[in-house]
Amino acid sequence: MDSGRLLWISYSFPPEAGVGALRVTHFIKHLDGSGTASTVISGPFDGARRSDPGLAAELPGSCRVVRTNTRFRDFWIRLSARLPRSEPSRRRFHLEWGSLYQGHWIESAVSSARSLDAHRLVISTGPPFSAHEIARRIRERSRIPWIMDVRDPWPFGPDPASDEFRSKREARWFSSVAAVVATTSEILDVLHGRGLPASVPTRVIPNGFDDRECPPLLSPWPPEKFCLLYTGNLYGERRIDDVLQAVSRLVERGSMDRDAIEILLVGQAYPPPPIPENLREGCRLFPLVPRAELRSYWERSAVLLLLQPEAYRMCVPTKLFEFLAIGRPILAVVPLDSPSARLIREFGTGHVVAPGDSSSLERTLLDFYTSWRSGTLRPPGRGPGLERYERSRLAKLLEEFLPAAHGC
Repeated sequence: MDSGRLLWISYSFPPEAGVGALRVTHFIKHLDGSGTASTVISGPFDGARRSDPGLAAELPGSCRVVRTNTRFRDFWIRLSARLPRSEPSRRRFHLEWGSLYQGHWIESAVSSARSLDAHRLVISTGPPFSAHEIARRIRERSRIPWIMDVRDPWPFGPDPASDEFRSKREARWFSSVAAVVATTSEILDVLHGRGLPASVPTRVIPNGFDDRECPPLLSPWPPEKFCLLYTGNLYGERRIDDVLQAVSRLVERGSMDRDAIEILLVGQAYPPPPIPENLREGCRLFPLVPRAELRSYWERSAVLLLLQPEAYRMCVPTKLFEFLAIGRPILAVVPLDSPSARLIREFGTGHVVAPGDSSSLERTLLDFYTSWRSGTLRPPGRGPGLERYERSRLAKLLEEFLPAAHGC
């Protein structure tokens, strides 16, 4: 019996290199160092999604990984192609099987859990939010205490049907969960507003950085070109179009020298952003790279870009903590009163512009460029107090919180 092990439910897990995989991997690594081993039930991985062998290499030898099969996912792909776009059944289908919920792995994951020995706790992390439904069913069957880790809030849908779908599931989860972890206090506030009882223990454990992966950059300064760097995927409302258009207008007016500018986009874009004609030589798109290769791009940057639309205002992404750790200037297009904006102001590492404020965006870009041109743009370095976001310390916070689940 493995009564001292933790059972994690995480759709993304190495070798897949998703954001959810990164958070869970570092928790498992640091908890193992203090004597707590882990088992992970994860979604199917057949090489189609992005992989990072270096992330898998960080896993301790004690970690056991159980992959769900691809049968239900493949069935969903075939079925989705046959559904008429206009029918209500299609909307319902995508609520159940779409990217936010990913219901296709639930039965396989719950079945896999039946073959495992007993564990000390179940910890689910989402999105996708089906991870919490899997954990709830395991909890109902085995009575093992369950901790819900919420990286992002489940957004309101475009219609009442999607809100009803979400509300029914959250009501079941909130009546069964033993404790809740969230990456920001704002997310916890939302969960309490949606019905999470005040009696359920909660803890804020943010995303963070690994000091070994993100030491302060010591490369020559200033960089040869005024390089704007964005790393990560672009999709939905998370777009870089406004930044590209602002730079294009500044070049067109002669405020910026086109030959001195470099814009690097490292990641996938759905769809690719429209590149203005006068930026096509200096703007380059690269596929997502393993984390070990990110540093070479960071070293080329003059300014790091953070793009966070209104829908993601409550979250502080991992990349922001890494930007703060390496100590390069940051241009953040984020809601002005968001946790990300407050963190940047606290450490004095950059400038914040509200999404949609094109005049402020142009002005801030020109200020950065002028400072770079004159040699007065300086990397802010790592601010005092940032060490509280180092992942080994965050894992310690989680370790100290685990007994709270047994009190329920």
